Amino acid sequence: MRFSVTFFKATAVCAILSGVTTLGVHLLPPTDIGAMNFEQRIALHSDSFYIFRLWVVVLHILLVVASMWGVAAKKLNTSAGVIVIGFLGYLLFALSELLRTSVVLFAVNRAWRAQYAQETSEAVRAMLRANMIGWAGVSEALFFLLLLGFFIGNLFYGLAFVRGTGLEKTVGVVLLVWSAITLTGIAGDYIEISSVPQPSEWVAWTFQPLARLLVGAWLWKSSAVEVKL
Repeated sequence: MRFSVTFFKATAVCAILSGVTTLGVHLLPPTDIGAMNFEQRIALHSDSFYIFRLWVVVLHILLVVASMWGVAAKKLNTSAGVIVIGFLGYLLFALSELLRTSVVLFAVNRAWRAQYAQETSEAVRAMLRANMIGWAGVSEALFFLLLLGFFIGNLFYGLAFVRGTGLEKTVGVVLLVWSAITLTGIAGDYIEISSVPQPSEWVAWTFQPLARLLVGAWLWKSSAVEVKL
């Protein structure tokens, strides 16, 4: 199997674009969905900015997987063990979020919320309401899998990178820090360890895009040499 210079440059571009889509995922309105009441959430099915942001999430996940596959192809010959585990973590992250976002797009919004908004039967509305309330717990479970996969991916890719020098070592340190930040989120929100400090919201639109840009820069810098597996 041969990975060309063009392939690595393409995955570098994917990494850089994933930094841009990170901003869209976290900054496009509405950003206060958690504070909305039930009726306000029903109206989201017709909010074009909200629906657009969901499609940005889908694009973001695909870009992340593509870029991390580029990293895997580059590092498999030298760090196969940790890279394979890390990429499996990223796949768990991607599949969990693609499933979650697809359900939100087509079941929660296009079906349940849209029907609830125009339904006259109270019995049907009660059923739809139960579906949407129940979905919240399923969504949380999928988000936990997302975080778990992302933690595994960043941790093991970080271990592969941190043994390098220069930009490669910097990327490794950043990924390890990112894995630690993710772990604090898991510990606080899902294991419910209240003493663990939670990451600030600004991390999502500052540190995360920077990390993705660094991965893109490393991929571009290392793209001059083809790889054969």
